[in-house]
Amino acid sequence: MTFQTINPATGEAGPEFPFLTDSEVFAALETADRCFHDDWRKRSVAARARIVGRAAEILREKRDEYQGYLTLEMGKVTRFGYMEVDLAADILAYYAKNAEHFLAPKRLPDAPAPLSSPSRPASYSRLSPGISRIINSLVWPAPSLLPAMLC
Repeated sequence: MTFQTINPATGEAGPEFPFLTDSEVFAALETADRCFHDDWRKRSVAARARIVGRAAEILREKRDEYQGYLTLEMGKVTRFGYMEVDLAADILAYYAKNAEHFLAPKRLPDAPAPLSSPSRPASYSRLSPGISRIINSLVWPAPSLLPAMLC
């Protein structure tokens, strides 16, 4: 089964795209889970930040190409497609720049002082990047923002 794209400016039929079967979706999810466990979560925050930063650069370098996908696949008006690509790149760059700060251990302000000692350090809050995964769904007007929102 496929779905047909229509150029909203001309009404002309565009390419057809196949729907994924349930088994194809589950296979993709299993692959993503395996990549997460076997690779991504083992990387340092700095290494991940470099990858996320490079993704932002690629979006900017290939801005016309990615905007074209949004118009082709969704009928998005060109200027809004550019805005979406730029926003996704900005979000990725922001998290790449600030990842180490955001994910650094932070002392909890209300930790009881008497519990702190060399043998028993104060309470800390530490996010564990790479241990949890988020599945997020966005309404269809902004699909290119999904990878940025998962940072």
